[in-house]
Amino acid sequence: MIKNKKGMPRKIRLLESDEPDIKKIADATGLSEVDIVSLAVSAGIKAIKANDYKMNLPLQFKVTLGASLSNAEIAAIAAMPTADKIAREIAAKKRQVDSTTSNKSKQEP
Repeated sequence: MIKNKKGMPRKIRLLESDEPDIKKIADATGLSEVDIVSLAVSAGIKAIKANDYKMNLPLQFKVTLGASLSNAEIAAIAAMPTADKIAREIAAKKRQVDSTTSNKSKQEP
């Protein structure tokens, strides 16, 4: 797993039935679907911590005006690289390493 200053990419499973709602929320807010999921996870973690790490399943949220996330926190989440971007960066670095290794082997007799 790759760590970076802005966050750590994770693979999570979402219910297929939630996908249209996530897209609808993203369209309505202008945030990406990744940002919506990240904000929901962050809100869940904060709620569990605030409840002394106790929870009942399924989790339920109440959305209120004056959210506890600051604009800076929302901007930081929005600036996080997506899994696709990270995968492309890893592939590019791998190609660069493979190319360098290939060039060295061609030069050696």
